[in-house]
Amino acid sequence: MPRKPRPSRVGEPIQVYLTEADRALLDKAAAAAGESRAEIMRRGIRRIAVEVLNAEPPMLTFLREMQSHDWPDESMPPGRDPQEWFEQELERSVLDTHEPTQ
Repeated sequence: MPRKPRPSRVGEPIQVYLTEADRALLDKAAAAAGESRAEIMRRGIRRIAVEVLNAEPPMLTFLREMQSHDWPDESMPPGRDPQEWFEQELERSVLDTHEPTQ
């Protein structure tokens, strides 16, 4: 399965030490999802954040936001591929929900 291009984001590098078993599990999950190991780790962080912070799941937040507008609404640029726009809006919503505040 080919990997989807991701929007370019420069983030803070972080070093993580994994056991052989955890590294194998990470590699297996990344291969199955067709994503990078870094993306799998990002997704894991977001899922844990929902669980331990008692936050609303990002998909539910996104669906509530989408439900409050007519579809498609004026925020989707004319001529834009609806699926691409939807995926970017979902990612934006998830990141806005779980990015740390400073």
